Amino acid sequence: MQLVVNIEYLAQDSKSGRYRYSRRVPGELIKLIGKRKFSILLRTTDQRVALE
Repeated sequence: MQLVVNIEYLAQDSKSGRYRYSRRVPGELIKLIGKRKFSILLRTTDQRVALE
């Protein structure tokens, strides 16, 4: 059985199948962090592990 959950900040790469966590940085923190978007590769193809 496959678990399908639609979470806007969790995306699966079409080539590798790995999941990525990505969030927009709030406007007041952009200068401090130096980015508009925070993104990290989760190194897993398992959706349940990515959700944890």
